[in-house]
Amino acid sequence: QKSYALQKQLNRTAHAPLQKDQAVLADMLARKGKPRRITLYRAVVLSPLTYGYFHPKILLPSGKQYSETELRCIFEHELTHYYHRDSWIKLFVQILCCVFWWNPLAYLFQEDVNQVIELHCDAAVCARFTSEEQCDYLKTVAVAARSMAAIKRKIRLEHQAASEFAYSN
Repeated sequence: QKSYALQKQLNRTAHAPLQKDQAVLADMLARKGKPRRITLYRAVVLSPLTYGYFHPKILLPSGKQYSETELRCIFEHELTHYYHRDSWIKLFVQILCCVFWWNPLAYLFQEDVNQVIELHCDAAVCARFTSEEQCDYLKTVAVAARSMAAIKRKIRLEHQAASEFAYSN
């Protein structure tokens, strides 16, 4: 269901990436020797993400400009998710949640698996980087986390204000 909604949003809002974005991704794929075609889009998303099981897509936030260093860090992270087949793991856990929909522990398990996948990805990326690249990577992750938290906080405040307005009328 989330994938369908994401695909629908992508069809409405996605547009071609910047030339710089595409060039950095093509360079990284060539260096890795991985011929797999991965499509890159700019879309209305909170943070960079990868989705797709057979035809992977990397989505970058449309309103954000990234330096080449940040792009390399982002693409390394997202490509690691793809090469580790994390989407398949998340799909399996989602199926478990559907089967055990009545059990709240299934949803806690899903949250834990998602967190472990992210930590495993971060550890795998950092293991391949030099100390300087690790610092750049962690800065990029910290900036993304901060901006995402700020956006979520803004959405929550707008929702709260809308709810208060609805109750006051």
